[in-house]
Amino acid sequence: MKQLPNFFTLLNLIFGCISIVLILQTGETIVVMDDGGGTQVTLPEKIWWGALFIFAAAVVDFFDGFLARLLKANSVMGGCFIFDFWSGQIKHISFSSLV
Repeated sequence: MKQLPNFFTLLNLIFGCISIVLILQTGETIVVMDDGGGTQVTLPEKIWWGALFIFAAAVVDFFDGFLARLLKANSVMGGCFIFDFWSGQIKHISFSSLV
């Protein structure tokens, strides 16, 4: 039960990476040439999905800290400077697609 906040931190990282990938899809059209002619494949913009994943990352980030305080989850990983550094980096990844 004490590892539940760490799970939410990992979920925050996953949502942040997914939002970056979705926002970088800009509605490109790819033409594939084969023997019968060209086939056109359109990749739609996914900026709305990216925005939803950013919002989900913010909610998960809130619950990460809330659960850590509620459960009084003190762990070696949560108390050391290195994890605090990585927790900050995860937040940078999650919200970097806002820029």
